[in-house]
Amino acid sequence: MAALLLAGALTAGCDTDAASAQNTGGRDTVTNSGNAPACSYATLSPEDQRRYKSRYERRVRTEGREFAEAWVRDRFCPPPEVQARRDAAKARGPVDRNGQPCTRTRAEMRAVTSMDGSMTMIPHQVCAD
Repeated sequence: MAALLLAGALTAGCDTDAASAQNTGGRDTVTNSGNAPACSYATLSPEDQRRYKSRYERRVRTEGREFAEAWVRDRFCPPPEVQARRDAAKARGPVDRNGQPCTRTRAEMRAVTSMDGSMTMIPHQVCAD
């Protein structure tokens, strides 16, 4: 859940070619020039590069650059159908046990694990019906 919230709040500057995005299911790995990956650590905004530098470098060190770049692509530049599913779930809002939209909601604080392993409390909307 936190990963979905985090991925939706990013300001990633990933540019993909629409034609090749259709052919590869949205996972374009090469730009039109053929030189640089369309979605890589280098194409992230400077703010996101600063934010995720230590995690990216740790993945490069432990798993290799290819694994780290795959992590960036999966996390920050999802295929269009995955992004559409995330957006639809976010727009739908909370539902009750029967899957019906809530008429009243309240904020409940939930503990989630942060990327660095620490626990953080985040507000989560739940039904108050």
